[in-house]
Amino acid sequence: MSHVVQLLSLKAAVDKIGNLSVMLKDLAQASRDDRGCIVYDVFSGDQGVFKVLEVWTNQQALDDHIAMPHTSAALAAFPGLLAEAPAVEVLSALSVAAIG
Repeated sequence: MSHVVQLLSLKAAVDKIGNLSVMLKDLAQASRDDRGCIVYDVFSGDQGVFKVLEVWTNQQALDDHIAMPHTSAALAAFPGLLAEAPAVEVLSALSVAAIG
């Protein structure tokens, strides 16, 4: 079974960049302990844009992660922190270094 890879793009509201940064760092730390998490990395870009790269062992692991309290809390906080709806891409690996 192949891994599930997601790339989230999040644009912070202008006055919420710091808040979103802290929340995403905390979410990453908690999510890395979730069953089935292989990679959970957060990147910052220009003008309050953040990217979250997630790699899970399978769809069930991702579904379980979404149901976790730390993820539910983050999802509930997004409307107050984001300038626009998050963009979620599901990716297929063509060439990657060995993981999990």
